[in-house]
Amino acid sequence: MSTSESSPTQAKRPYLRSEDRRRQLLEVAATIAGRDGLDSLSVVGLASEAGVSRQLVYDHFSDLPGLVIALLVDRFASVVAAISVPSENDADAVATTVTAARIFLELPPADLYILRTLLSHANAPEHKLSDLARLLRARTTDRWTVVFGSANDEVSRANAWALFNALYGLSDAVSMQAITIDQALAQLRAMLVAVVDAAPASTPPA
Repeated sequence: MSTSESSPTQAKRPYLRSEDRRRQLLEVAATIAGRDGLDSLSVVGLASEAGVSRQLVYDHFSDLPGLVIALLVDRFASVVAAISVPSENDADAVATTVTAARIFLELPPADLYILRTLLSHANAPEHKLSDLARLLRARTTDRWTVVFGSANDEVSRANAWALFNALYGLSDAVSMQAITIDQALAQLRAMLVAVVDAAPASTPPA
């Protein structure tokens, strides 16, 4: 047996540019969270699965919430971009939301699982990610409320959150192949129109 065979040396970690290393870490983090749940994601576990040191992970992400925020921004940027500009009228608002919903429904199931598991901690005050979950829920509600040009009141926010959860329910039906994406979007459009029609007309300033 040769010396190289009897005394194997540990392979060196390949050098990656900072942006490429960050991309690698986010991809591994998405794999862990999409496979085992967001609660399974940790700096130690990410470092181990990515084959890097904990310090290298901390060089890119300050802490676990920072890592989760970066992961969400990375996985859901396309949905956020689709709802980037307030709509000028109700028809535009519905069309904009349906466009964003299609992108949402076409996301990989693992990405939807990541988002769902985070939001489930919004009402768990002792959980390490509860503050982040509540912040995400508030920002999601703000985003959907603005799209409809609704007043920033509790009823409008409740409607926006209800519609978001309805979209999640439709995504479950799509994933189980009970309905198609087009059928889900038709159902969502009907809900959106009903909410818009029921909203009180805004009073113009005196």
